[in-house]
Amino acid sequence: MSEVAVILLTDPLLAFGFTNLAMLGWLAAAAAPLLIHLWSRRRFREVSWAAVEFLRAAVRKNSRRMRLQNWLLIALRTLLIVLVVLALAEPYRQKFGQADTPVHRVLVIDGSFSMDFRGDEQSLFERAQKRASELVQDASVGDTFTLIVMGQPPELVYPRPSPDKTAVVREISALKVSHQGADLSATLQMIHKILDVKSGAELGVDQQVVYFFSDLGRASWELPEITGLPATASPDQGELSSARQQVAKLATIASLVVVDVGQEDMPNRAVVRVGSRTPYATPRDSASIFGVVANYGPTAETALPVQLRVEDVVVDEKTVDIAPRGEVSVDFTHRFQTPGNHQVSLQIAADRLTIDNRRSLILPVKEELQVLCVAGRVGAASYLVHALNPASSESAADSLYHPVVVSEGELVDIDFHQFDCVVLCNVAQFTKAESLRLVEYLRKGGGVIAFLGDQVRADQYNQMLAEDSVTGNLLPARLGDLTSRPSYGLDPQDYQHPIVEVFQGQQRSGLLTTPVACYYQLEISEDHKHVQTAVALENGDPFVVTAPVGRGRSVLVATSCDLDSVDPATGQPWTTMPAWPSFLPLVREMLLYATGPADALGARRVGEPIGASAPNGTFGQEVRIERPDKHVDTVSLADLPGGLVWSYDQTELSDVYTVTVRDHVQKFALNINPAESDLTRMSQEELPSELRLQKEGQAENASADHPSVQQTGFEHALLYAAILLALLDVGLAWLFRKGVA
Repeated sequence: MSEVAVILLTDPLLAFGFTNLAMLGWLAAAAAPLLIHLWSRRRFREVSWAAVEFLRAAVRKNSRRMRLQNWLLIALRTLLIVLVVLALAEPYRQKFGQADTPVHRVLVIDGSFSMDFRGDEQSLFERAQKRASELVQDASVGDTFTLIVMGQPPELVYPRPSPDKTAVVREISALKVSHQGADLSATLQMIHKILDVKSGAELGVDQQVVYFFSDLGRASWELPEITGLPATASPDQGELSSARQQVAKLATIASLVVVDVGQEDMPNRAVVRVGSRTPYATPRDSASIFGVVANYGPTAETALPVQLRVEDVVVDEKTVDIAPRGEVSVDFTHRFQTPGNHQVSLQIAADRLTIDNRRSLILPVKEELQVLCVAGRVGAASYLVHALNPASSESAADSLYHPVVVSEGELVDIDFHQFDCVVLCNVAQFTKAESLRLVEYLRKGGGVIAFLGDQVRADQYNQMLAEDSVTGNLLPARLGDLTSRPSYGLDPQDYQHPIVEVFQGQQRSGLLTTPVACYYQLEISEDHKHVQTAVALENGDPFVVTAPVGRGRSVLVATSCDLDSVDPATGQPWTTMPAWPSFLPLVREMLLYATGPADALGARRVGEPIGASAPNGTFGQEVRIERPDKHVDTVSLADLPGGLVWSYDQTELSDVYTVTVRDHVQKFALNINPAESDLTRMSQEELPSELRLQKEGQAENASADHPSVQQTGFEHALLYAAILLALLDVGLAWLFRKGVA
């Protein structure tokens, strides 16, 4: 649809036009009554008949009157069609208080999920859509519009400004609120590129106005610093160091208006965390599932029901009391009957913002964990195997861990992907092929634990596993000097790491008194931001360090896991840790950590891409992805050097994505960022002074440099006139027939 305006020469300050110009093509239909009349005039055959001759003589006397009546009816019917067509073309007239200057209006609608908060009758997002549509419909002829959704990342709906009001309103109506937050800094940068000074000249506009339709949630509007810019960047270069500088820069080329569609009182409660105490569950034991529920309102919540759902079926429910603007933890236990990946969700009662009332995770349930123990020499893995599955114990058959011991020489034939974790016990060295396969295994979600010892060649470890440009960093640290400096205790680093978290409050477990006589100094690069020291020696040297590698986890221990590694200088074992009471729980916690996903359970965020390796034998197969809204997408497998992989980035909805490759099913739970659940609003004083705040229901004040425009549509008047003509046509036709009779 397009729009046209005609300036009347008699009054240069009066404009007349049509909003829906294409409808004027139907004016050709106004000729239909005349054509029908002409077509039907000669559709008879003349036959001489005496009785008719008398009738013709009578009619001839009234022929003039009948012709006038027929032409009057034709004129009425033609005018009726013209009026209906003109009404559908939406005519209007405008009167300008001063010369009309076209305006480029940039409409920025906040797409963060807090905008789904529902007021009395509609959500804040629907309110923003209505206000934006009204602004477009009331705009002057010649104005152009750019539509942006402020999200993560922001979305530019039109690549270039559009003058088509009808199309812009249609696009506004079709927008959907997202399940993400809003990136204000990226939005400001996008607007700055659109509102370049040259753009206004190219569009033939003299004024540009940016309208932000938002609830002014603090999570989106606190104007954070923009990071990652060079130190020499300056505002004059267009790369600004902060969002406030971006606003100041925009204000020099456009008017900035914030249309506040929020409410002062917007209480909310949300499930902000869900997790499992272990990365795996087993049918033999009950799984411990926990969650955190927050109350962002000013009043306390009492007896709030919290449901535990497994495969979206309620299996347990508890009630919690939450203080104003407080949080509370809730714990559940559930025993899974069958192995596999199970969807686990915590859900609270519905409120005015329902998106954050539910949070999910995918919990793997396994009969046992397959652990590959690679022994650098005979007996190097014996203590480890006993800690995982004590053969002499009556409960050995019930153990979750199933260790398989192989020698260092057998690595070349081992398929790592059939194991949940690979433990290296005093392995001397690795070939390039073995290093590549281990890194590939890690990146696809496996776990690797490396215990050192007297067989280890430190230089070869560093070259192949810690600093190789091809394989990458399989180990979280380089091996430094071999140190014979006895330590008679370990430092758990305030029990912050998941590996030692279970030891907190258990001073008699033996962890704090573990003796270590010989170890490698572990050198952690400052460039490796994700490396963590789980346990240190009493002198501060790192002892157990961890790091994510792809979707897997790597754990490095500075000493050996057996008593056969002997310090030649003293003749003493490197450590007696394998015989210490803390060894069994420490090894099991390392294993649970290494086999867990690199991203914590339930921590995947909406908008993050999902992907995985494909099972063997699926080459050429399509990957079927069922989204939370039940819509199904398909993606193709990519044949990369590391094997078949797939990826999917259309993850803008929260909840569970089910992925099927042939008969292999995998699930991914994506959750919202809980920061957006806090609906605390920015005050006018906290906003930059360049932003003019406009409250809900407040009309926009015309600026001094903007023409005063009065626009009036009169399509309804034309429709009323058409109805009157239709009634007049019926009445006249009846009177004319009666007169002839």
